[in-house]
Amino acid sequence: MSKLEYTERNCFSLEEFCFRNGIGRTTAYKEIKEGRLHPKKVGKRTLISLEEEARWFGSAPVFGDTHNG
Repeated sequence: MSKLEYTERNCFSLEEFCFRNGIGRTTAYKEIKEGRLHPKKVGKRTLISLEEEARWFGSAPVFGDTHNG
């Protein structure tokens, strides 16, 4: 199978996740350490599911939001 046949995946490597969301690895690891991002480990690989990516992004604070409480 070619790489083109894997266009609809349900998870991404940490590097792919960072690229997709415009953040660096340091920021991603900080999000993991602080409990805001929940990856899965498969062997040595750290994977982020599509559902987790959407949950993480949806829970991020809104820029300029003055209604924080």
